[in-house]
Amino acid sequence: MQGEIVVSRDVVPLVEGLEVLGPVMDVPASLHPALVYLASLSVGSRSTMRGSLDLTARLLSVERCGYETLPWHLVRAPHVRALRSWMLENRSAATGNKVLSAVRSVIKVAWEFGQVDTDAYRRAVAVKGLKAVRPEQATGRALGFGEVMALLQVCMDDERVTGVRDAVILILGVYGGLRGVELARLQVADVELEAGQLRIEGKGNKKRVLPLSDGMQGVIEDWLCVLGDGSTSSPTDGPLLRQVLKSGAVMGCGISVQAVHEIVRKRCVEAKLLKFAPHDMRRTFAGEMLDAGADIAVVQQLMGHSSADTTARYDRRGMRARKKAMGLRHVAYERRY
Repeated sequence: MQGEIVVSRDVVPLVEGLEVLGPVMDVPASLHPALVYLASLSVGSRSTMRGSLDLTARLLSVERCGYETLPWHLVRAPHVRALRSWMLENRSAATGNKVLSAVRSVIKVAWEFGQVDTDAYRRAVAVKGLKAVRPEQATGRALGFGEVMALLQVCMDDERVTGVRDAVILILGVYGGLRGVELARLQVADVELEAGQLRIEGKGNKKRVLPLSDGMQGVIEDWLCVLGDGSTSSPTDGPLLRQVLKSGAVMGCGISVQAVHEIVRKRCVEAKLLKFAPHDMRRTFAGEMLDAGADIAVVQQLMGHSSADTTARYDRRGMRARKKAMGLRHVAYERRY
């Protein structure tokens, strides 16, 4: 399962003397705190948080429960503190805080259902997260100009309709900064050709509008021609990026986030490039925009970030950009020796 976090089979109780939770069965889905919480998440987040809850369940039950059978209504502050300690020793701060956030959310749902009293709920969710030194830059890498050209070339050399579809994915990722989940969510109705823009639904269902450059609009128009079977009239609804059969037939259903990852991986291999993740296309976009002189506040809006600090962490230019910035001001000093 994607997003699942593996834990060793020789797990022992987190803390000696801490109550080990046993499995419970037949809890209705509508009253199951973990299931209700997961159902409230976006499709892109559900898999990851399910893995976090499953790890928690296996740790608190010494491998006797999964997230569906753990008695979440019995999880108390000592369990959460023990879980935090285990995360501190065995996982990164980012992963640990993600797991703790998921657990707090499930306990909150149990409290809302009246399964946990207010005092126990407050004590459990009051357990602090893990502190970490945030890296100056986000992990990952930016693609070089030659790498981007190689990726586009393998798509242009592919005479099948997948060549056009995959070019849309790569171009919107590198030149538009879209996340993988945003690419998978795109609808035909989100494309506004006359206005030259694309409407995007980002994290937390936040909406933003991305102006389309000529090349971006051109590849989208080509793909719309494919969807319209070559006619001048394009479809007006349904997913923009769709599944394609080996026969070349374009299906009516959209592609998943996992499919976006697989398409990027496949084109990376064909272009004979070093491995990169779909999110590296977004990092490439940020760095290239900033390098071209775009204002960071504008780049922040284009990427759908809530904070310019987040945008700055996507900047892969490093010391080169700093040296360029320092050279912008003249120091009025004449050497004497």
